[in-house]
Amino acid sequence: MSQTRRRPSIFSKSRRRYRRAVEPNQGNSRKYANLITQSINRVNRALILVILYNLRSSNYAGRVELAQDAGISDWIKGFTKKAADTAAALMVKAQNGIKAAADWFTNATVRDTTTAQKDALKTAGMSEAFIAEHWTEPTDWGQYVAPEVRGMIPGFIRDQTELISKIGGRELQKIQDIMAESLSAGVTITDIERLLRSVEGFDPARAKRVALDQSIKLNQAIQRGNDLALGITEAVWIHVPGQYTSREAHIKLNGQAYDLRTGIYDPEVEKNIQCGELPFCRCIYRAKMPELIANVTPPPLKAMRTYITEAPEKKGQLELEFETKPRKRTIKKKRTYTRHKKATPRGVQMQLDFDMAQIEKEFTPQTIKPKKTGRKKKK
Repeated sequence: MSQTRRRPSIFSKSRRRYRRAVEPNQGNSRKYANLITQSINRVNRALILVILYNLRSSNYAGRVELAQDAGISDWIKGFTKKAADTAAALMVKAQNGIKAAADWFTNATVRDTTTAQKDALKTAGMSEAFIAEHWTEPTDWGQYVAPEVRGMIPGFIRDQTELISKIGGRELQKIQDIMAESLSAGVTITDIERLLRSVEGFDPARAKRVALDQSIKLNQAIQRGNDLALGITEAVWIHVPGQYTSREAHIKLNGQAYDLRTGIYDPEVEKNIQCGELPFCRCIYRAKMPELIANVTPPPLKAMRTYITEAPEKKGQLELEFETKPRKRTIKKKRTYTRHKKATPRGVQMQLDFDMAQIEKEFTPQTIKPKKTGRKKKK
């Protein structure tokens, strides 16, 4: 059956005009916020413990009159430098944990975004075979994505690692500044400990904002890469209001169509932007499905297969049920099969192959006679 027939090359069923928007996974965002908080708090706690240990081991008494002494001033400078070196060493030691958190977040976002996007595309009518033809690159977690998205994953991980490291570095600098000011003012060790403990924990609300911002950025970048690989170039901007305020320009952009390849012009920043690109932008997009229908030659028919646990003879006949589409009739016929072994998830089983081409030729609607209705005449 090698004839050419006209059918959609992309769409597998009745399709929709737009693919639904895919939002980031909130569970991943919350877990990433916790990982950021834990990574930063671990380093902060270590630095504070080192500072307090060194202070108690020194001759510093914490008196204002001693702070004015030249010798004490030099000692404070040396102590501050030692604390800075300790902070740098702690950040280097924490890099493995920070990178592991960034790696998990990136791969989890790629997995969940691609899965949700694929479901949305299939719901809109795009065939799974067409998606598989263009999403050809496997990720570390076994998810297939567009080649462009696969190439962006190392950059995503690097950016997340640098982001957490910068936030952690600023938190460590804050601790060092409080320590230096307290030493210069002659504050007692007890008061220094109280001040340092007050800034030991990273603000969970800030961690949530950072995690949500990064979730949206990665989510939208992954979707764009996957959509462009499928030939989807048009989208509609969807404004998502912020928790407290919204950008006026983004409110006006709501519902406007734009090109995914170039973005849409934002008058406030005077350049083209993408959804989620600006800091703490929560806007997303809906993709417009392409209008592509072409004449294609269907792939050769595969033999119909049936797995059984107890195989009959190597060759024989088995009764099959065929349903005729025009009249929804079920016909039972015996057809010849070929038996051979096949490895399956349940172990080695026997596989029966039927000649599907011959079956389709015999059971087309034209060759099946309609069932006679009415009462039989009495003889």
